[in-house]
Amino acid sequence: MEIYSKYYIGEIVYLKCDNEQKEHYIVRIIVLPNNLIMYELRGECQQNEYFEFEITNKKDTLKAIL
Repeated sequence: MEIYSKYYIGEIVYLKCDNEQKEHYIVRIIVLPNNLIMYELRGECQQNEYFEFEITNKKDTLKAIL
């Protein structure tokens, strides 16, 4: 079975809900039942898990300015 991931380990991503648009690095990809994918992200001083729909590889500069 092959599972395709939108992002890869080491890639810089941003949280869609983060108004500051800080960089996060993908440090682990977690495959859940039904091929649901989560990403473990490392930020400045924390590490958390997020679903694919919560992150993006494009910085929202407008959100960061406001």
